[in-house]
Amino acid sequence: WGVTVTNLTAFAEVTISDANLPEYYDTTGIVANSDGVVCLWLPDGRYYFAIGENYYLVVVDGGNTTASTFTPTGLTVNGDDVAFLFGDGWNFDSSDTLCITNAGSYVIDGTDQTRTNIAIQVSANADITITNVTIGLDIRDDKPAFALTNSAEVALVLQGTNQFKGASTYAGVYVPEGTAIDISGDGSLVTMSGGRSAGIGAGWDDSTTGAISISGGNITAVGLSGGAGIGGGYKYSGFGSISISGGVVTATGTSGAAGIGCGDGDDSYTPTP
Repeated sequence: WGVTVTNLTAFAEVTISDANLPEYYDTTGIVANSDGVVCLWLPDGRYYFAIGENYYLVVVDGGNTTASTFTPTGLTVNGDDVAFLFGDGWNFDSSDTLCITNAGSYVIDGTDQTRTNIAIQVSANADITITNVTIGLDIRDDKPAFALTNSAEVALVLQGTNQFKGASTYAGVYVPEGTAIDISGDGSLVTMSGGRSAGIGAGWDDSTTGAISISGGNITAVGLSGGAGIGGGYKYSGFGSISISGGVVTATGTSGAAGIGCGDGDDSYTPTP
């Protein structure tokens, strides 16, 4: 099928780089026409490539189409930049959230990140390795940095240096009731709430958390404004199962919250022993 690339320099030779085109595809000797257009002939599939300083993305699906420009984020999932919008078991939505939607294994790499306002949400059982990922959300982002939903059970493996910060009143790593996370690996993670929620655990108005276990990694967890470092949020003092069997863990709660355990709490809630 024909893939049209527009807005090139008329009669200029076109050099294609950083591409996932089929191995047999010959990119030599391509020249733009008088309108600054080239046409690539490609089978069905999803392709990306660079021409000069511009990056292009195209999905070929049974017909001719036109390549669209995109700006790489440097955050990749199993080798593909999230700016590609979707891949096997994941999508990147309009709220700048990387959504892991299918069970499976995922490697999320932020070594070449150019944006740090991309949150991660996991709604399926998954093995996730993160490498040098930085997520720093501000008050307008309105979400945790890394969130479990839909009863997800996640094995999170740390490599390199990782940093998470939730938006205002949101957790750094959100582990609500009914979900479970096990954190391991040789890397590090500094995770901080945006206030009132836990560094790892509950949101500010959750009565308890899911199951949290740590078996490796160098982890620093801070809950601001009444959130526990690991455990409960500000409004209620409850928390679920927390197990630490390995790694180096530094957990700090603030404004009356525990480092590991209860959030600041209130008088209307009595935690279950």
